[in-house]
Amino acid sequence: EDGLAAFLQSIGWTCLDVDKINFEDIEHQDILDDTSWEHWRARLEAGEFDFVFCGVPCETFLKARHKRPGPPPLRSWEHMYGLPKLRPEHKEQVRTANLLVLRAIEACRLCVKAGGGFAIENPPEHQFGPSLFDLPEMVQLQLDTGASSVYFDQCRYGADAVKPTNILFCGGTFSSLQRTCNHPQRKFYDGQGHEYWASHEAVVGRTTADGNWATKHLAAYPKALNKSLAVCIARSKRDEASSKDKFQ
Repeated sequence: EDGLAAFLQSIGWTCLDVDKINFEDIEHQDILDDTSWEHWRARLEAGEFDFVFCGVPCETFLKARHKRPGPPPLRSWEHMYGLPKLRPEHKEQVRTANLLVLRAIEACRLCVKAGGGFAIENPPEHQFGPSLFDLPEMVQLQLDTGASSVYFDQCRYGADAVKPTNILFCGGTFSSLQRTCNHPQRKFYDGQGHEYWASHEAVVGRTTADGNWATKHLAAYPKALNKSLAVCIARSKRDEASSKDKFQ
């Protein structure tokens, strides 16, 4: 009820969420499946959609993978599409991530060709290894479409951590999202009981009570961010003022 689609629907947009967790509700949700992907590809080519928003899975690109303790790195600057000699489960993780990236890019290109717009969200570039936005296919997408990018910290929208974020967009007014962390520093203690000061408790290398890495629990967008994203997407059409007013 506080997701991006819900906010867009509240201002008159018809939305379709495509995610493999939606199997029980809608067909063709796993776009790793060629048949399902062809279904959406045909609808994109037909110009059925005004905007595509891609929350491409980011776990294989994370800066956190290059810090210990934590999950291992899966990519490097020399091996942007996956390190050699990965464990089988990690190799499959990278393979599926790469395919999702390429299909997200194709979806964006098809939507633009049909007169629509797109946005792709992922963590920003970092020095330790390639981000999604460093892949040659992403660089070419930006060059071909004249897309812009915006950086912001999700803590300004209610996230429990800073969670730096970048959005590459064509259409809409996502530049208005630009906000960086301005929260005061506080005292925290790490897993060994050592004191440190930060604006938010560190999540890298920390696990939760259920045994998962703490970073996994930050995957969902905060409610305030979804609301702001809906406004940005709505402005890709010529109803900017009315879309904004309906949220006030």
